[in-house]
Amino acid sequence: MLSNVKYIGDSYVNTTEGEYHYSNHHPAIISPKIFDTVQSIKVSRSNIIENPDGTTSKKHTKYSGKRVVHETVDIEQLKYDLGFEEIIPPQD
Repeated sequence: MLSNVKYIGDSYVNTTEGEYHYSNHHPAIISPKIFDTVQSIKVSRSNIIENPDGTTSKKHTKYSGKRVVHETVDIEQLKYDLGFEEIIPPQD
């Protein structure tokens, strides 16, 4: 699953003095917009919730938040919305 910041060119380094974050450390393979979109989808599908007191627990549902799509999805529009045309140029 896409959750490593190295995909967007960032890097975290742990040392005895602490943790350091380097932005644009190396060339990104996906855009930050796509990475952030994936992270928000992962949170929305998670079966773990944060309680008002700061603790975490599982939702009281049989399944996680994954949903079945009951409508036709325009793949080209979805690619545009997620910014994939930045990565994969359209084929003629």
